[in-house]
Amino acid sequence: MKGKNPPKIHILNNLLDQAERLGLPPLNRSLVKDVQCSPSVRYDEPVELSDAVNAYHSAVKICHHVALHYK
Repeated sequence: MKGKNPPKIHILNNLLDQAERLGLPPLNRSLVKDVQCSPSVRYDEPVELSDAVNAYHSAVKICHHVALHYK
């Protein structure tokens, strides 16, 4: 994405804003909302299986979008 390095943050909407400023076509923000979670889900916070599966599918769609437009 034009030689820029993204900041080291975990707020996905901020990263998406920067990616779009660097030329990534707009992405459906609801996908990002599905994926964004607190760090505690990696450790001990329970999560519903349906939420985890939905987040996984949204993450795959985000990766597909980026891969299509990555130069």
